[in-house]
Amino acid sequence: MKMKYIIAVLLIMGLNSNSFASPTYMAGVSFTFGGDFGLTLKALTDDKKSRAVGSIGATYYPFAAKTFGFDLGAGYTYSDAAAIVSWDFIQNSVQFSAGYADIDDKKKRYYAPPPVTAPPANNNNLN
Repeated sequence: MKMKYIIAVLLIMGLNSNSFASPTYMAGVSFTFGGDFGLTLKALTDDKKSRAVGSIGATYYPFAAKTFGFDLGAGYTYSDAAAIVSWDFIQNSVQFSAGYADIDDKKKRYYAPPPVTAPPANNNNLN
């Protein structure tokens, strides 16, 4: 039991290195390897697509003996989606989750300002 807490603390410390990224959320479905299906909400450490992310979340299992779960995991983001593998501490099982994620997939374009041109020379020879 102590080993689970040590692993959880190490995961949280590892996820802390991504804390400067823009976090986002994920809403989707989950499946534990114990055979339970659920609805899940997770906070992800980054909102960019095609990135490895950490996650922390809660899950509602409508048909399980333990109806709620709390998990910590890692995954990958796609265009408006994410897939996460995590450990559910209440269900004591590995969980796979997938669903909609608010991913910022717009490329930031930085345009150079137009070149500055000198004003026309003041010609005082008007004779």
